[in-house]
Amino acid sequence: MAAEGDTCVLLLRHGETQETAARRYPSLRDLPLSPRGRLQAEALAGALRNVHFAAVFTSPSQRARETAAALAAQRQLELQVVPELGEMGFGQLGGLSLEEAALSFPAALRSWLDNPFEVTLPEGEPFLDFVGRVRRVRQRLSRDWAGRTIAVVSHGGVVAAWRCLEEARPWSDFWRSVPLPGTGIWLIRAEGQVRVETLRPEA
Repeated sequence: MAAEGDTCVLLLRHGETQETAARRYPSLRDLPLSPRGRLQAEALAGALRNVHFAAVFTSPSQRARETAAALAAQRQLELQVVPELGEMGFGQLGGLSLEEAALSFPAALRSWLDNPFEVTLPEGEPFLDFVGRVRRVRQRLSRDWAGRTIAVVSHGGVVAAWRCLEEARPWSDFWRSVPLPGTGIWLIRAEGQVRVETLRPEA
């Protein structure tokens, strides 16, 4: 997969929860994994059992920590909780389906989906602030763990923002960069280039 000395970052989205199964925007509720989400976490751990991770980082959320726990335990590593890896704040959209959000906040939702930099959701986190914290944690982990392989377990929005920054993607690709629950993206950096590989274990 990667040569010795390459910097490898595996970005993982946590497994399924009650809200992701119902296709709802994340709320402030600190939900655990659903039964299917636990199977997805087990499948990830199985698919990665032979990968040597130097460190495992996770969002503070319960769903992310549950997904990351086996990866750290397999390697006798301390699970490192990083607040900046928390999901984007969806404000009043949290817990709503796309259809419910469109009925409650039609103009704001439409503008936000078209260009999230220009609109802040009601009581939500400004997109520029969200991207800023993802940028800072990406820079810090990439610098501190250069030449090694790390796992970063987080949320769909964080993975999408990290990919846009890492791969110099246009921000119009943001929504297309959100991975499914329980899947991951390898970012392998060598000689100034970034190679991308998808991880989708069967659960």
